[in-house]
Amino acid sequence: MRFLVDANLSPFVAAELGAAGHDAVHVNEFSPDQHARLLLANLDAIADELDTGAVVTFSRDRIRVRRLPIVRRT
Repeated sequence: MRFLVDANLSPFVAAELGAAGHDAVHVNEFSPDQHARLLLANLDAIADELDTGAVVTFSRDRIRVRRLPIVRRT
């Protein structure tokens, strides 16, 4: 499983997930310039979703959009 560990969590979390065999990267491993370039390169494609309220995640091969509110289905 792949994880991008949020800045609010310790880099230790990413290290432990990696030690357990997962692909885990702490967000602090990316520079602010890298974050800005990724967002700007894709902003046109996600602007409408962000305007209406969404969580957008990036991976190497796709952009995933989850519109808000996110409702848990049981």
